[in-house]
Amino acid sequence: MKGTISTPNIGFKKLLLKRFEILEVNEYNTSKLYNKTFKELENVSVRKNKHKKHLHEILTPKEETERCIFVNRDKNACKNILYLGKYFLRNQSRPIEFCQKPKENKVVVKQRKPRQNLKTSDDKKSKILLSQKKEIVV
Repeated sequence: MKGTISTPNIGFKKLLLKRFEILEVNEYNTSKLYNKTFKELENVSVRKNKHKKHLHEILTPKEETERCIFVNRDKNACKNILYLGKYFLRNQSRPIEFCQKPKENKVVVKQRKPRQNLKTSDDKKSKILLSQKKEIVV
């Protein structure tokens, strides 16, 4: 942002690269999937009086479970990123649960009305206008 001090990410990364090997991790789905079952989580909603509020930082499983499970989004993401790192070192790939699914391109074809109908209506209007002008002139 303009007028603020930039974060030292690039410089910090260069310093670390001098001594360590760095693996960059794609964070896709790391906070969204539960770190033990890899099932999807959703935000917790809390009711206070008549108001309902969704808590972004606390998640719970979408499916009904035997116990109430509440998970901190950041801790869950950290555990999943650690899992991704270990999995990558063993298999040189990414688990299927954390892979992005390719988007399907949907093509919508709209049919236009034929132009001949439009021209005839325009011709009729112009003939009417011409006939009105002739009447006015006479």
